Amino acid sequence: MHLASDFQARQLPQMRLFVAAAGSYSVGGVLIAFGVWTGAFPLRMFVWYAILSVLINGAIFAIFRSGLHRRFQDPSLTTAQILLACALGLYVAYEAGEFRGSVMTWLLVAFMFGLFRLGTRALMNLAAIVMGGYAALIALLYFQDPQGISLKREILQWFVAAATFAGFAVLGGYVSKLREKARGNAERFRSL
Repeated sequence: MHLASDFQARQLPQMRLFVAAAGSYSVGGVLIAFGVWTGAFPLRMFVWYAILSVLINGAIFAIFRSGLHRRFQDPSLTTAQILLACALGLYVAYEAGEFRGSVMTWLLVAFMFGLFRLGTRALMNLAAIVMGGYAALIALLYFQDPQGISLKREILQWFVAAATFAGFAVLGGYVSKLREKARGNAERFRSL
């Protein structure tokens, strides 16, 4: 009995993050369903989003439940979870048409999960990966149908998203430093 409760206590921070992430996928699903209902998004976007969300969250849950996450440098799998959420977000952006810019701002929710665990450099690296994916998405859309998109608007949206993600990474790094400082102060206080 004691071993099971000890295991659950060690899993608690990772499971809280997982539950919060699963909740954000659910909110995304509701937003996409609303977009489908209004005719702004195609039904296939919701279907693929739902399938991929279940697969991603199922895999993450299985990794946590099995204890495999403890073998990774980042046992909370924060970076992996952010990248998976952003990859799914880029798919949604691909399907979103004129609402692509709105979808990209929605990806900041995924970055919020790194706010308390990752520093500026890690968040900047993630932002660079996401923005690289967004640039590739714009190029793909342009080569598929040059008249189907406004390249000027897409490039402007890319720059706005890049500046926003970079600013968020810097702010996240600052919050991370404050958290480390507070943790150090708390440990010093306990040792008195």
